[in-house]
Amino acid sequence: MRSLYPIPGNKGDRKYDSHLYPALTATAIAEPFMGAASRSILYNHLPAYLGEINPAQRAIALAIHNANRYVVGYLEAYGLFWSGCEHLKDRVLSYAGKEKSQTLLKKEIPEIYEELTKNWKEIASIVYKWMHGTQDPRLAGYYAFCIRACFGNTMRLNPTGTRFNICWHVDKLLNADGYDPAQWVRKLQAIAWNPNVFDCWEDAISAVPNPESTYCLLDPPYMCSQSERMTPCYPNHSVTTKEGMDQTFALAIDSLAAALDRGFVNISVCNYFSDLLDASIKQLAADAGYQLTAVLMGECNTLGNSNGRRIHGDRVDKRLRPVEVIYQVTRAKKVQVGIERDRFSFDQIPLFN
Repeated sequence: MRSLYPIPGNKGDRKYDSHLYPALTATAIAEPFMGAASRSILYNHLPAYLGEINPAQRAIALAIHNANRYVVGYLEAYGLFWSGCEHLKDRVLSYAGKEKSQTLLKKEIPEIYEELTKNWKEIASIVYKWMHGTQDPRLAGYYAFCIRACFGNTMRLNPTGTRFNICWHVDKLLNADGYDPAQWVRKLQAIAWNPNVFDCWEDAISAVPNPESTYCLLDPPYMCSQSERMTPCYPNHSVTTKEGMDQTFALAIDSLAAALDRGFVNISVCNYFSDLLDASIKQLAADAGYQLTAVLMGECNTLGNSNGRRIHGDRVDKRLRPVEVIYQVTRAKKVQVGIERDRFSFDQIPLFN
C-alpha cells in the first residue's frame, strides 16, 4: 500500500522513486505538505511529521487509527452516490472504457446521468461542509470516495476556493468499486504507523527533533504563470488574486528556507519550473552551503487547466504546458544556516519555459 487511498499521480508513483529518495539512513520522514502521505506510508516504520492545511487530507492520515469509521464513511458515500440507481449500476458501468464515455452516457440515459450528478453534488457538499467543522473519520472515507470517483482523481475547487466543482466520471467509478470493507480495515490496521499530524507546514517542520537525520519532502501547491491559474488546493485558497498567487509561490520558497534553517540534510522540493522559482531555490541552497540538482520530470497535463482546450483531439488554444521539476537539496555535513531573503512578488514570475 503506497498511500492511504491509492490514487494516480501521487508521489508514491514509481517514476519518482529514484528522485524522491528518503536516504535509507534516515531516522524519520517529514512531509510538511502531506497530500496522500505516499512517501511516509511507504516507509511506515519511520516516525513521520506531516503538515496539511486541508482538513480532509489530515483526516486521511488520522484515519489510520479509526479504520472502521474510515471505511464506514467510504461505504456511506458510495451508497449515497448510487441512491435510487442501484438497479442500474451495471448499465451505467457498461459505459466505462468506451470512447467519450461520459458524453455518451449523458446523451443516451440523461435521466440517470442527472440523478447521479445530483447525488454527487450532495456528497461533495457534505465533504466541503465537514471540512470546516469536524474531524470525524468518516470525512476521510467520503473524501477518499470522491478522490477515487471524480474526473482526473483530483478534487478541484472553484477559482475562489469556496466549493468543489469537479464532476464524477463513469471511467473513474471503476476505481471506487469492488472493495472488500473487511479486508480494507485489516490492511489499514496492519500498518504500524503513528504519524504526527499538524495543520500547517510550519509546525511540521518545527516539530522534527533530529532534522539532520530526517528526510524532508516539500511538495507545496504548485505555482502558476501569469497567464494560467492553477486550481485551488484547499478551502478558501484563492488563485484569482495577486495576493493568493503570491502566497502560493511563497509556499515553495518559505518552506525550503525554514527547512534549511532547521538543518535538514536531505530535502526534495517539488513544483513547476519557472525562471524565478529556479533562481530562488538555487540562491537559497547556495547561501546555506547546500548542493542542488534539478530533475525535470516532464510536462504535467492533468492539473488545473494546463492541458488546454481540444477539438477532435487537437489543441485549439495557447495554454501553457507546465513542466514538473524536483529539486534535490543536500549537504554532507552540518553548517550554520542564516538566510536573509527578499520577498518575491508574483509580478516577477515569467512564463514557463
